[in-house]
Amino acid sequence: MRAAPLASMFLSRQVALELKQQIEAGQFTLTAPVAPLPADRVFLPQDVWGAQVRLD
Repeated sequence: MRAAPLASMFLSRQVALELKQQIEAGQFTLTAPVAPLPADRVFLPQDVWGAQVRLD
C-alpha cells in the first residue's frame, strides 16, 4: 500500500520558522489550556524522521 505524508516537510519548516520568529520577538503569547489531552488513549508517536529534523 502506498502512503503519503499529511503535510510537506517544506511547509512544516516554514510554519515552524515563522512561529519561532514570533515567539522570539514576543509577538506570540500562550493562553491557558482550553482542554486537557485525553489520558485514556494510547500515544502513537509519528517520529519517523527522528533526529533528522532540525529547526535551526
